[in-house]
Amino acid sequence: TWTYVVTNTGNVDLDPVVVTDDQLGTISCPATTLAAGADMTCTAPVGSASVGQYENVAIATGTPPAGPDVTDTDLSHYFGAAPAVDIEKLTNGEDADTATGPLIETGSNVLWVYRVTNTGNVLLPTWTVSDDQGVSVACPRIPLRPNDTATCFATGTAQPGQYTNIGTVVASDPAGTAVSDNDPSNYFGVDPSIQVEKSTNGEDADTPTGPYVPVGDAVTWEYVITNTGNVALTDLDLFDTQLGPITCTLPVTLDPGGSATCTAAGTATAGQYTNTAFVSGIDPLDRRVVDDDPSHYFGADPGIAVEKATNGIDGDEPVAPDGSPNGPYILVGEEVVWSYQVTNTGNETITD
Repeated sequence: TWTYVVTNTGNVDLDPVVVTDDQLGTISCPATTLAAGADMTCTAPVGSASVGQYENVAIATGTPPAGPDVTDTDLSHYFGAAPAVDIEKLTNGEDADTATGPLIETGSNVLWVYRVTNTGNVLLPTWTVSDDQGVSVACPRIPLRPNDTATCFATGTAQPGQYTNIGTVVASDPAGTAVSDNDPSNYFGVDPSIQVEKSTNGEDADTPTGPYVPVGDAVTWEYVITNTGNVALTDLDLFDTQLGPITCTLPVTLDPGGSATCTAAGTATAGQYTNTAFVSGIDPLDRRVVDDDPSHYFGADPGIAVEKATNGIDGDEPVAPDGSPNGPYILVGEEVVWSYQVTNTGNETITD
């Protein structure tokens, strides 16, 4: 709102009196005649402040009864304050406004940088930065002149999976007008993991003895590989301690939760058998993750033998090599004692 106080500082009446403004044009006044020593107040229509420094000049012109017109001018100013602030948040040096942002190893350090800029045209004497995830943000305690930038910092530990936090700046100009801005940032906490489950003839035989398989029978091993982490894995490799590299078609990329199955075959050998599967893959940070799983079977080779003796003599053949009767000579009517020695000649317990 502009007001114009016009005073007749002379000793004669002025008629007419005209007030103009170099920016607004003719100004409406309550009268056109102004007596000597009198004054009046004129008011311009209400306007809206524009941005930045504004200047307008009032010009009052009066016509006396004789002689030339008399004039006076007066300057007036205001500053159109347009406070504004901007914040840009970086995660490990990346302006990651959208997911996923940088890939960061779970458990490692995260550095957030908050760059606060006074994008308005007035001083911001006070301003604060906060983070919606409760991260403690350290900032310099300085006023920000227009176009000045200050840098704040915060640190944390990477959590697994997608993480988003939002930095917010709130500032006030000298008149107490508050302005604010916010900026999101993202990262993905890489938590790779792989699992192999090995079974022998359909049994997950992690501990001995595992299934009993007759010696010479077929043995089938199955290997189920699962990506149990939260990132895709590449360059998959499957190895068996007894069989060597397992040849099968593995996917180029195994996504989180995905599985692949391989098989191998062999022939049962006698006794306790153990082999261990090892699987590995490469995560997006070029780290290799591994897992192993043992499996067992028992190669059953049953056998039994009986040795019979008559009165302590093992007379297996009825005739000796020299043609004489074999076995002990026993007088008719004497006692005969047979003994039977039974031996388990196999590699497993037998019953019944």
